[in-house]
Amino acid sequence: MRAAGFADIRTVNLAVHLPVASPQTCWDFHMSHGSPRSSRQSGGIVLDRGAVAYLATVPANDPSEPGSHS
Repeated sequence: MRAAGFADIRTVNLAVHLPVASPQTCWDFHMSHGSPRSSRQSGGIVLDRGAVAYLATVPANDPSEPGSHS
């Protein structure tokens, strides 16, 4: 991202816990998406999903730089 001109690059970890209504719903979701699952002591099923997002900004043009437009 830096080589492409982005600045203020940061990583954000995301976690989502999806309660599932039934074992069949869990199976259908698992078969269509793939996912580790975990059972909770309450007897319910929760799909634990995660992702990593990379956020960055595009610097404003610096009028003093050659080739920049005001």
